[in-house]
Amino acid sequence: MLCLTNLVGFGAGGLTQRTLTYSFRGVTTDTSDVSASSYTFASADIGTANANRVVVVGVGHNDATSVDSVTIGGVSATRAGSQPASAGATASLWYLNVAAGTTANIVVTLSVGTANRCVIAVWAVVPDILSPNDTASGTAINTSGANANDLDVRAGGLVLAMAYNSNTSGLTPTWNGTDSITTDASATIEAANQYGAYSFLTTVSTSTNDLNVAPGTNSVTALAAASFR
Repeated sequence: MLCLTNLVGFGAGGLTQRTLTYSFRGVTTDTSDVSASSYTFASADIGTANANRVVVVGVGHNDATSVDSVTIGGVSATRAGSQPASAGATASLWYLNVAAGTTANIVVTLSVGTANRCVIAVWAVVPDILSPNDTASGTAINTSGANANDLDVRAGGLVLAMAYNSNTSGLTPTWNGTDSITTDASATIEAANQYGAYSFLTTVSTSTNDLNVAPGTNSVTALAAASFR
């Protein structure tokens, strides 16, 4: 489990600081091959209970349909970033302020159609983030990969990203800014697809840098990213 912090400054006359803390809680995959229109991930780890905790869920699946909704403990999450459905790979991010509990059932419902593989990645972020600072997404069918272009990030902030690929040749994340990306999780699913979950704290304010995730071979890659502050 990864747990990192950043100091965030507030206030006009003097600097009041709070500590932005986040932790990666893990990934859960469903490979039941039932061509389901919804997936339930029971008792997913959502971190330590905190009134200011925001649970962020990255979703990846292998069909050309978007995610219609995600619920965490029965409560609807808000879409933070989504790559429109692309044949073979789709990715999205969702977030919700969840004050109580250390586990929750997470339910992913597709808008139309079905998928026979689905994966979720979960992060817990404190303090409460009311909404993302910015979101970006992209898809590509090549070896250059998908881009989340011109992602607006703030010093003392956080970037989270989810990628899904239609092949199994490995995924390489790149941020053309100052900060270094952490690969929280990356693996193949049923020797058919692969996913990547990424995060990094931001130390520089900029709106011109790009996040790229590239596969090892020509294939479909979907990427959704969001910055928080």
